[in-house]
Amino acid sequence: MEVSRAIASLGGPLPLAPLHRRAAPLHRRAAPSAADRRSSGRPSLPPRPLRTSLSASPLRLPARPTCAHHEGPCCASGPRGSRGAQPGREGQWGPWQGEVERVSARGGRRGVVARAAGGGGGDEELGAGQSGDGLDAVLSKAVWAGFGIYMLWLFVLPYAPGDPAWSISEATVQEVKDLSLNFFYVLPALNAAGIHVLEAPQLHPVAEALFNTVNAWSLLFGPLLLADPKGNRVGPKLPALWLGQMFLTNVFLIPIMALRLRPSSPSDAAPPQPAALASFLTQSPLPIALVSSSVALTSLLWAAFARPDFAPLDLSSRLAFLSDYLATNRLAYAFAWDLLLYSLFQPWIMGDCLAALRRSLPPQAPGAGGSSGDEGLLAALQWVRFVPLFGLAAFLCALPRLRAARGPKGRE
Repeated sequence: MEVSRAIASLGGPLPLAPLHRRAAPLHRRAAPSAADRRSSGRPSLPPRPLRTSLSASPLRLPARPTCAHHEGPCCASGPRGSRGAQPGREGQWGPWQGEVERVSARGGRRGVVARAAGGGGGDEELGAGQSGDGLDAVLSKAVWAGFGIYMLWLFVLPYAPGDPAWSISEATVQEVKDLSLNFFYVLPALNAAGIHVLEAPQLHPVAEALFNTVNAWSLLFGPLLLADPKGNRVGPKLPALWLGQMFLTNVFLIPIMALRLRPSSPSDAAPPQPAALASFLTQSPLPIALVSSSVALTSLLWAAFARPDFAPLDLSSRLAFLSDYLATNRLAYAFAWDLLLYSLFQPWIMGDCLAALRRSLPPQAPGAGGSSGDEGLLAALQWVRFVPLFGLAAFLCALPRLRAARGPKGRE
């Protein structure tokens, strides 16, 4: 009878083999009758319901929040196309938070990471999962290997033009000092205006132009690195590393590129408190772009027409000096490598920034053309990013507008 009642409660017959396995416990552990309980003095209890594997309670999931810009469950809790890439921090909703926690408990792929760039950017990164982190890890190791080759070739081995770092000449040290005094042509401009607190060193204008072009480009990398959606992987030391880049260029930029490719961790989701330098770089992309592009244009004119009493104005002679300068001077040779690597790193980082900005744009309502101009600007910048130095300056000029156009979720 117990077996019949169990079959009836389950709504139909079960296979014979499971029935035999279920019937045995029921027969061996039959519940005592009410008369038996009264005779034993124990209180009468209601019969315990039959527990089977089919009676397990279903998994209860929290309801999805409603979206601020339209009714119904939110279809894009994060930036557009990001499938809700939100931090999932405590007290905040992340549409994939439950799945990420379950997968993380099994030791699976990483979850979604978002960041606010440098305390002011707010550009977001989509978690690429195990495959994305795996690719980034391979690229990070390749960049570290390239950094080792770079340091050996330019600073240790004697095969590159000029003297290695361990046998550097006094003339090279003096040249570095003189070039630093003419940083961004400030001292020559003061001397030309009649202010002679300190006299500008007299160097070949081509050497000065090369030095200031590299430094102008290095300055542009500051706001770019703070807007990088993967810059949170570098950590709070990113502004300090960029400051080192201003003095030693790729000695610091290559490690930055390797650190931004390391696998993300849950601590990356919480943006650090921005320092004063990070806040300045994040909030001032337009002035920095104007200053750097002006210095770059000045360098072109300086290399061609400056100091006629020091070097002839013949363009061919100045080009000949540049060729000889790169072939015999280790400092100039390093500057040439800096320009080459900057030309590779600029479109790489800008591509990640543009992709994050595109995802953060709000969904466009039917029949509305609100974000069509921003979409066109992003499409143009996809090609402009390959223009050395000036493409990065154009991106920084457009960055405030693109940040202002982001949706409410993209600004969190």
